[in-house]
Amino acid sequence: MENYKIAVVGIVEYETKVLIGKKVRAAHILSGAWHIPGGKVEENETEEEALRREIKQEAGIEIKVERFLDERIA
Repeated sequence: MENYKIAVVGIVEYETKVLIGKKVRAAHILSGAWHIPGGKVEENETEEEALRREIKQEAGIEIKVERFLDERIA
């Protein structure tokens, strides 16, 4: 279990709308696909900090994390 990375995704809701993204990088596994924004947690970063950073990078918006839904190890 030592060689795994933690990743986060967030359901961003605003005025009954939900944010989704579409990857456009050709080399990315999700290229051309719709997805819920998120990414990997960096060293010395909490999951909440990572989620806020990733959504800021991907969508250019600041978010507030209201609640945690689930986690999995696959």
